[in-house]
Amino acid sequence: MTETESPISYKGNDSVLDPVTYSYLKLDRPGQSQETLDVFQRMQKKGVPTADTITDVDGYIKEHKLTIEEAQKKVEEDFRKYKIVEANLTSQREKLRETEPDFLRGRELLTKLQEALANPDYEWPMEVRYPLADQVFSTAYVDKTDTIYILLGCQTMAEVTVDEADKIFSKNLVDINKLKNDLGEEINFVKDQITTTEVNMAHLFNYNVNLKKAAAGIGDKK
Repeated sequence: MTETESPISYKGNDSVLDPVTYSYLKLDRPGQSQETLDVFQRMQKKGVPTADTITDVDGYIKEHKLTIEEAQKKVEEDFRKYKIVEANLTSQREKLRETEPDFLRGRELLTKLQEALANPDYEWPMEVRYPLADQVFSTAYVDKTDTIYILLGCQTMAEVTVDEADKIFSKNLVDINKLKNDLGEEINFVKDQITTTEVNMAHLFNYNVNLKKAAAGIGDKK
């Protein structure tokens, strides 16, 4: 292993881990509060505004000092932006769904190790199966141990105790479920804004048609 690939050891009492380590391992410091925002606050924080329905087109273009063509262009641009946000959020949710099974498999193996360590009559080594590729598995034999290595990414692994690993997996699974829920809410929020923007586009289009009819001297025939 090169120096950059060497595993980083964080064995020990988690109450004395420094803030950087906690952040690196995604552990909460005792007493640390989590920021809780509703979907409207989260989207506002991300710079995604709520679309207001344009019911009075004449008042809207006068208030914003726009021509009807400029108003149409602005709303169409908002529509394109909402569609981009929707695509990005949907992509994030799909990637999250792809990674969740890996966490669940890791949690299952950790539980198996914890049960073996708690059983004084367990016959070591432990036999485990692990994935090499899609639908391809291999078998490994694990000697008795109270520490495991967790892949953090970027060719970096951390050596942690079984208890620390349990905290990491539990928190990550909670975070995954919360993030899935948040993304679902945010996607639905953006869909609602897209629908509102489509209604606004229709209102502006109809208003423009009526303007052109009036300019051409075309009235409603009774």
